[in-house]
Parts: sequence; structure tokens; C-alpha cells
Amino acid sequence: MTRTDTMKRLRPPGVLAAALALTALAAPAVAKDIILDCPGVSANEEHATVVFHPTRLGIDADEDDGLGDMSFEHIFSYTIRVEHYDPAKPGWTGPKRCEFKGAWKVEDMVNNFSQAGWRAFGLDRIVYIRQVPRQTRVSIDFSIREEDNMGDDYLDISPYGDRSLQLAIFVDGQKAQTQVGKKSGANDVTLNQTKRIAGNGGGDTNAWLEFVANVHPANWKSQSPLPKTADPNATPGQPLKPSPGATPTKPTPDTHPHCKDYALRAVQQNQEQLKLNCGFQPPVWSNDHQAHFDWCVQGNNASGIQAETQKRDAQLAACKQAQGQNQKQKELACVQYASKAIDIIAKAQLLKCPNLIGPRWLNDFDAHYNWCIGGANPAVMASEEAARAAAFKTCSGN
Repeated sequence: MTRTDTMKRLRPPGVLAAALALTALAAPAVAKDIILDCPGVSANEEHATVVFHPTRLGIDADEDDGLGDMSFEHIFSYTIRVEHYDPAKPGWTGPKRCEFKGAWKVEDMVNNFSQAGWRAFGLDRIVYIRQVPRQTRVSIDFSIREEDNMGDDYLDISPYGDRSLQLAIFVDGQKAQTQVGKKSGANDVTLNQTKRIAGNGGGDTNAWLEFVANVHPANWKSQSPLPKTADPNATPGQPLKPSPGATPTKPTPDTHPHCKDYALRAVQQNQEQLKLNCGFQPPVWSNDHQAHFDWCVQGNNASGIQAETQKRDAQLAACKQAQGQNQKQKELACVQYASKAIDIIAKAQLLKCPNLIGPRWLNDFDAHYNWCIGGANPAVMASEEAARAAAFKTCSGN
């Protein structure tokens, strides 16, 4: 295995273009790119170069590094496995061909711009996995954590609370999926096009990641290669430019910023309703940023995004109002419950009823109220009242 994190010199643009024309991609575009060579590939074995390029990172604007200077020190970690794969055998994974683990750190990463409640950062490092056998699956687990004097904070870029991006690239089929696609049984990543995956903020810092993945066949005896990955020398944070002759790309967050903002707001609204336990359901309510974006770019849907956002806002407001009314009703019911408890407990104490001990007979209004408001359901409350009444009747005789 050969891993090169740094190169002695940069290649001029002309040499870079020539290198991109080679499907094997023999060298990285810039010094900081990472090259990983899968060992043991014979001269006659069909293989490819797999490219993974994180292009942009968004972090919840409410987060900072704990020092108040809005600069960040991030550690980007990856685990990459190349395993034999046969699409004719669902769920089967063959022997592992190679595995790589590594990380890089970016000091003082200052956001390029702020937008719709997020701070965004351009990323400029590309990972190349070379000599990948054709009949394999490349699994990439990519995570990010912010390191500062306050400790390490993980960025949540997964919609399912497992923090990291989990990307599977099927080399022979030239298809790819994130954990979102795996759950829905779909290949939700289009190679050579920007894909965004967003976290649900489940206990970690909420964030999203944009990336591009691609497969460059080297010595395949059939099937034409896909368009080459966009220019790796593009300015960080700017949209990737397809290589000459590449097929037109689908809409991306860079070409449709209004749909990107709409999708971000839709995800924020869903996170709010989840916290409120409103019970709203997909597809209108979901954490799937890509699904919201895809809906926006279809047909004339973009003309209705303001109305859709306002409709969700109205439903959120109604949910908050209903919960407020429910809370008031709950508080009133708990006042009545605690008052009845204290009344019967006081009478029992005057009669010096024996064996009436424990929390049920505690002469403390706040204790009974707090127990009630803390989540006791009506059936349990009724059971407690009945038990107290029965015990008092035994003692008092009426």
C-alpha cells in the first residue's frame, strides 16, 4: 500500500489536463490531495480509480469554536474499504481487497459566507483510490469533528444520527448510494455531480456536507468511461466545472441557490416539529435535504416554494399553539390532582390512620404536582386517587 499525502511539486494546468485525460489518474491535482493505492492488482485485472471529493461544508450558524472568533479547527477522518461485490448476490460481500484509514486537519478554517442559518466552508482536498478492481464495492465512512480548547465536537452530517457520511460506490455498475439511498433501496448519488447530505442534529453539531464521487475505468475491455471528475483546481466553495465534452449535469445547489435555501429551511422546519413532537409525516416533513431540493427543481415547483414554506410555518405555529393549550390544561389538572391529594392526606393525619406511608401519603403539594406534571398519564393518576380513597375509607369508615 502506498499513501502520499504531500507531493514535492505542483503540476502546471497543461499537465493537469493531460492527467485528467488518463482514466488511471496517475497523480493528484494538488499537493494536499491524498492518493491511496490498492495493492495486489495484476496487470490483466480490470481496475479503476475512484475519486471522493468533499467540496463544501455547512455548520449551524449558532455554533462557534467556544472562543468567539468564528474560526474552526476541523479534523476530517476517513475509513475506506474495497471489497469484492456481486450484484447477483444481494447482501453478499466478498473478501476485502484493501482498507485505508487516515485523517487531515484544517487549521483556522474561516467560513466563506453565511446563508440561511448556516456558515459554509469550501473544501479543497481530494481522495483518489487507485487500482480498484472492477468487481468491487468501495465503502467510505467520512466523519468530521471540530477541535478546540472546549474539547472535540462531532459534526452531524447524517440524517439518522450516526454522525458520519456512509458512501458505497459500486465500481462495475458505476453507481453509488449514501445511507439514505440504502434505506430506500435506491442509488441516490449521481457520479460526477454534487450531492448534499445533512444531519438531523441528534445531540451533535448540526451540519451538511456537499461532495462529488466518480469512477474512472482504467483498462476495462467494455463499457465507456463516465465523464471525468470536474477540475480539482476549482476555487474552494465554488461549483465544480465539468471537463470538456462532459454530458450536461443535473441541477445542483450552486446552479439553483433558491432551491438550496428552500431545502435547508424545510429541514430546519422538520427538526423543529420533531422537537415539538407534532407528528407531521414525510414527504412534506423530512430531514432529506436532497428530496426537498429535487422537488424544488422539478417543473414549475420553484414558483411555489414560498407558499410551501409558509404552509409549514403555519402548521408549526398551530402545533405550538395546541401544545400551549394542552400544557395549560395539564397544569390545571395537576393542580386539582395535588389539591385533592393534600386534602385527603390532611384528613387521614387528623384521624391518625395507621400504615399510610410512602410517597402516596406525602403531605407535600409540590411533590404531588411535580409527579403529575412530569408525565403521569390520566389512568395512573386515577389509580393513585382511587388507592388513596380506598385506604382512607378503610380508616375512617366512610
